[in-house]
Amino acid sequence: MRSRTAKGKSLWFEVCIIVGYLCGLAGKFISGNVTYVAAFYILDITMVTIDLVLTMVDSEVERYIREQVSAETQIEDLAGILGCSGDLFSRRFHAVFGESPKKYLQKELFSRAALLLADPGMNVKEVAGALGFSSEFYFSKFFKRLSGMSPSEYRQRSHRVLSPGNDMLS
Repeated sequence: MRSRTAKGKSLWFEVCIIVGYLCGLAGKFISGNVTYVAAFYILDITMVTIDLVLTMVDSEVERYIREQVSAETQIEDLAGILGCSGDLFSRRFHAVFGESPKKYLQKELFSRAALLLADPGMNVKEVAGALGFSSEFYFSKFFKRLSGMSPSEYRQRSHRVLSPGNDMLS
């Protein structure tokens, strides 16, 4: 889970801000000195609270992506989790994560593919199927576009690097 809000402040910091505003607002009411400033306190509390809620929702989307990403995952599926349109979701996602949802999904899918390719018990076709690709061809094309090498080449290179007698490990 990310510990930062869309504005880059830590969640703990924003909770402290809310508590500070609530104390200031309570002080205004207790002293009987309720002016237009109280309206600004209420507005600030509302905005910081909305930012916190949106950050928690974004964490839910991030968790879904990490646990359930596949080649079949669509932006609309993720937007459905939040109950918003694909365009609104994409804008919000970019504001929080600093990149488009499509790029983030591709990076996450590539990471999972690399992990699965490290398993010698799975062939490339099985890896493609496990990640939801309709064929080994589309998986290979996707993998090569992101890594510059085919899944088989990647597997050979990573196997050489990880083999017990390799000097690169010492």
